[in-house]
Amino acid sequence: MRFPCVGAPVQNEALSASTDKEVAVGFRFQRRITLAPGIRLNLSKRGLGLSVGPRGASLSVGPRGVHGHAGIPGTGLAYRQKLNARSRSAGRGSSGAGRASPAGSLEALLA
Repeated sequence: MRFPCVGAPVQNEALSASTDKEVAVGFRFQRRITLAPGIRLNLSKRGLGLSVGPRGASLSVGPRGVHGHAGIPGTGLAYRQKLNARSRSAGRGSSGAGRASPAGSLEALLA
């Protein structure tokens, strides 16, 4: 039995295999390594990241910036907010001079 993807049109099962259109599936890679209690190294296809904090609350630094995360463990309820919001005009066009690195942002927030 085949299940249609969400948003994909339902196809007639009587059609031959040569006329069926397959939906491409994107692969995800994510690995979390605990360095010490409350300190985790996150590896993904987008790059390296670091998370600091107890279960249910953390501060994360990675390729997409600095995020704060708070949740209720075991419930699936959580809130995540980007902490280093930048304007779009300064983000891509500048040469990088004067911008803090993610590691520098984490040190500044923890200090």
